[in-house]
Amino acid sequence: LSNVVPKQRRGHYLGLRMVLMSMVLIVAGGGVARILHETGSPFPVLATLILVGSAAGIAGYIVLSRTPMPEASLQSRYSPRDLLRCLGHKPFRRFLVFAVLINLPFAFACAWYAAFFLEEVHLTRQQIWGYGIAYGLIRLTMLWPVGLLVDRFGTRVGLRAMVTMYAVFFGMFVFFEQATFPLVVIAYSVAGMGDAIFAVAIPSALFHAVPEGRTRAAYFAFERVTIL
Repeated sequence: LSNVVPKQRRGHYLGLRMVLMSMVLIVAGGGVARILHETGSPFPVLATLILVGSAAGIAGYIVLSRTPMPEASLQSRYSPRDLLRCLGHKPFRRFLVFAVLINLPFAFACAWYAAFFLEEVHLTRQQIWGYGIAYGLIRLTMLWPVGLLVDRFGTRVGLRAMVTMYAVFFGMFVFFEQATFPLVVIAYSVAGMGDAIFAVAIPSALFHAVPEGRTRAAYFAFERVTIL
């Protein structure tokens, strides 16, 4: 992806890519919520998701196997020793520290959201679906404009705005009660804007931090393993 997307318009293309992915997310999320509402059981839904996900993975492999790769990608080779050298590149090291810090709160929170809203705030499934759709729509509408803004003003401004929005999002959890469901929707709308910036600015910053050359892929592998 870093070799295919033009450097001058990374935000534009990354934003458009995430718009398409978000549309799929909204349709799939709405479909899952509808099936859950009709059946009342998560097991048929989970089985369907596993089958659909497997089919999508196979289809993606078939599409990519027939797609011509850029010359830079074909020439990219690295060894385990190259992975160890990644931290020696200062821009990449700084990016990695930032990426870990910004992902760390969500590593704790993502496993906690569902239990919190069901057991503490006592939201219904329809309400959870509702704030999820609000989040998805806000994220969808923001992605392409964010991409254009990143191209014009750079990633640093976008990342500062993103960090502020995430701080506001987590801070609003203190005030959630069943009677303040609209506040939950507002909070997830703020998170949707932050995630829109994340989806465009973080990959753009990573592409910028990784040096050109034969071992370029090693940096992407190191970053993925670290975040996971």
